[in-house]
Amino acid sequence: MHPLLRRLTRLRKFLLFDKLARDIEASLRLQILILLLFSLIILKFSISFYSVKIDDFVVFYDQKLRGFLFSGFLTVGSFLLSLKTFVVVNLKDKLFDSDAYLERYMNRHGFSSREEVPNNEYYRPLSNLTGFLFLSILFSIFTAVAQFSIGLIPNICLVVFCIWLALFTVMLLINSLRLIRRNLMVWLGYE
Repeated sequence: MHPLLRRLTRLRKFLLFDKLARDIEASLRLQILILLLFSLIILKFSISFYSVKIDDFVVFYDQKLRGFLFSGFLTVGSFLLSLKTFVVVNLKDKLFDSDAYLERYMNRHGFSSREEVPNNEYYRPLSNLTGFLFLSILFSIFTAVAQFSIGLIPNICLVVFCIWLALFTVMLLINSLRLIRRNLMVWLGYE
């Protein structure tokens, strides 16, 4: 195996991409794919309306956007990193470990006792939320770093990539909020 491929494989294992890909449910993979496609469509739509010279856009990005994108995504990534454990632990303790949720889950899936309920399926919504929050944090920090690494190069392709990365990360964050809201609605008894 080529040394570069070996390093990339080690990096992928270090960042837990393989485990994360196995843990994320197929519907969440579909959500990620939809977010990816939607962000590309929005980017293409936005670029089609942009009529200024390419060099002017690169200068605009350099002077007006890059710094704000860096500080914004660094702040969001740091905040989510501290919030993730709090949200996941509270949802587990107060929702998934409650008798009311267990009874509701057993009735919905036709189980007669707690011993019959497989833990990996019972905690699947929490696992999905954890995976999506991890992706949101990872992409928030990666987007912030990209603004002051890749974004420093005055190349239109790299500038568009940095803007697309920010757009995709925002969509991941919005979907994470949607998943949190859905779990909270279950917890509060509205679903």
